[in-house]
Amino acid sequence: MVKREWSDLNVNLVIGCFNGCWYCYGRRLAKWANKFRRPHCKLCNEFIPHPHFENLDKLTPKQKSKFVFLDGHFDWNGKGVKKRWLETILDKTKECPQHTYVLLSKFPQRYSRLTYPRNIVLGATVTCEGPDTSKEMTEHPTKLKDLWRIAALRKLKSNRKAISFEPLLGPLPETKTRKATNNSDFTFANINFQSL
Repeated sequence: MVKREWSDLNVNLVIGCFNGCWYCYGRRLAKWANKFRRPHCKLCNEFIPHPHFENLDKLTPKQKSKFVFLDGHFDWNGKGVKKRWLETILDKTKECPQHTYVLLSKFPQRYSRLTYPRNIVLGATVTCEGPDTSKEMTEHPTKLKDLWRIAALRKLKSNRKAISFEPLLGPLPETKTRKATNNSDFTFANINFQSL
């Protein structure tokens, strides 16, 4: 479990991603954490999506309310992530309704394949104004700017949404960004200026 600046707790119930982002911190952290896991997990080292449901017990109904990040080491809507894994995670969020859970994805349009409880914040990651760095962009060949993720998130019928601008790989024009985020649709926005 890791704490991020904007969350109280990071629980990694699935690890691995096929997006292929060169800047991925999840890949680095999964490999580092695997050094301490016994036995070592080959799939963690290869960063192939797979569940680690032994971490489900880190969330209990008796805990004080927390802001919990659930997918720091995978993309909720990424390829290779099984729907049944996500359903297992959502069942746990219903068992522990006192927490607020944050999900992030580079593919927010895919959130609509599931139904979410009210304590879930659906989020999108935006990295730069330039071309998307994901290998899966063949799905959106005409959408070369990742600001489209904000518009896709806005279309969802969710009570809570978030945008995480991280890592910023290029400038985000203030007027475009302000226009894209200028309404009360979003619960929060995270802006990370860390260098890579």
